[in-house]
Parts: sequence; structure tokens; C-alpha cells
Amino acid sequence: MNALRAYHRELIDIYSFAIELHSALLICQNWLNDMVSGSVGTTTGNTIFFGPGDPNDPTTRPDHARTIAYVLAASENDGDYDQKLRWAAIVRLYSAWEDRFRQQIADECDLEKNDVQGDTHGDLRKFRNAIVHAEGRLDQELSVLRYFSKGDPLQFSNDQIVDLFWKLTEELNTLGVRYYGTDPGLTLTVEPN
Repeated sequence: MNALRAYHRELIDIYSFAIELHSALLICQNWLNDMVSGSVGTTTGNTIFFGPGDPNDPTTRPDHARTIAYVLAASENDGDYDQKLRWAAIVRLYSAWEDRFRQQIADECDLEKNDVQGDTHGDLRKFRNAIVHAEGRLDQELSVLRYFSKGDPLQFSNDQIVDLFWKLTEELNTLGVRYYGTDPGLTLTVEPN
């Protein structure tokens, strides 16, 4: 069951990444709103610079720049930054499943890779395909993760992405029973470290 547990650790890492960055985006948005509403004269038309060095020094070459208005809009709860972050998490997780762990689970259980399947991971594949090949528009019907219908844009809410990771974790327990003969008791709860 080493491969299943290793995949679970990968799932937890990707979930933690998505949740923590979602929270950081909201903190950044609050900070920018405080700057704009403060008495220092900052407006949404001001530019925010990204990168090392002093943006007031003419020799500094920033890595990137955006208006505060753009960053505020993109960092809204379930906004553009959240959507891109969630898409990246889905693509990364499915790639880990398909390119590494599915085969490892099959090897541990004396199965062929295609014998290791689950409906939730099947829907994860459909999400990944929509993101990578269909400009983020769902092009197949879903089996169990029915957040969207065929043709809908994949605009995941925070609640949906949390539910997705919980359902994937529950499926890992089901796969443990199906392929290893025991429920590994995996959970999405993360202990602080």
C-alpha cells in the first residue's frame, strides 16, 4: 500500500498548496484594499511592481508590473487567480496519478495499470482534459463530480475544490479496500508542521 499512501501525500501537498495560496490571495487583496482606502494617496490606478529591488530606483528592472485595480479584481474570492491556481492543481494531481502512482499501485497489486480505476479519478481526468485541450470548457459528461454540465466553463468555487479533494481522498480509501483488501483510513485533515 506504499504507492497509495505516497499518492495520498502528493494529494495532500497539492491540496495544501491550493488552499494556502487561496488564503494568501485574500490577504493580499485585503492589504491592497487597505492601501487604497488609506490616507497615503494610493489609487487603484497605481502600479504594483513584482521582483527584487526598489521600484523607485530607476536602475531597478521589475520582473512584472500590474495596476492595483487588476490585481484586486483577479485576486477576488473565486476570481481569475483562484481559477488558474485550481486548474494548475487539477492538472498536477491528475498527472501524478496517471504518470506515476496508478502504475505503482498496479505493480503492488499485480494488476495492469488500466485495471486501477475509480469514478472520481475518471472525472478528474475529464477536468484535466477540459483544461488542457478544451480551453477550460467541459467537453464530457461527469460521473460523480457533477459540479458542471457538458459545455460549461470550469469555474471552480472554493467549496467545490475542497469537495473535490475530499472525494478523491474517499476514493483512495475505496481503492485501498478494492485493491489491497483494507481501508487505509486516509483523510484530508492536515496536521500543522
